Amino acid sequence: MRLLLEHESKALLEKYGIKTAKCIFCETEEQAVKAAKEIGFPVVMKVAGREIIHKS
Repeated sequence: MRLLLEHESKALLEKYGIKTAKCIFCETEEQAVKAAKEIGFPVVMKVAGREIIHKS
């Protein structure tokens, strides 16, 4: 069994009709800037990684 990354968990919740806050997974600074403009400000950024466990 492996833990899901936050964006993977949100995708699973949305698949079953459970609404979540808008989430866009970015791998580059350019992607993050584009996503922030798409979502609108203010935005929150979180680090994603298999070694990092978030409680939220």
